[in-house]
Amino acid sequence: MRLKEEFKIEPWTFQQHVGEAVIIPAGCPYQIRNSKCCVHAVLEFVSPENVAECIQLIDEVRRLPEDHKAKVDKLEVKKMALHSMSAAIDEIRQLTCKT
Repeated sequence: MRLKEEFKIEPWTFQQHVGEAVIIPAGCPYQIRNSKCCVHAVLEFVSPENVAECIQLIDEVRRLPEDHKAKVDKLEVKKMALHSMSAAIDEIRQLTCKT
């Protein structure tokens, strides 16, 4: 109740069954409780429009104390951006080198 009263956050609770997928919107905090053994597959996605904001957040995280639990860069946005640029360059080369 405190989350709802203080922060206007109302939790959702549901059961996920075999073959079902759950999509959690960007920016939504979430918590998972596994009732049985399971495989957890995650696809992290950053839209091109949000890369600059993600990099800014990473720079803020970098300034946190070393022992802070949020210190880990899980998304690795800079690596994703480099990979995307490399893939785009490869695609351009393939398109322009065709004879």
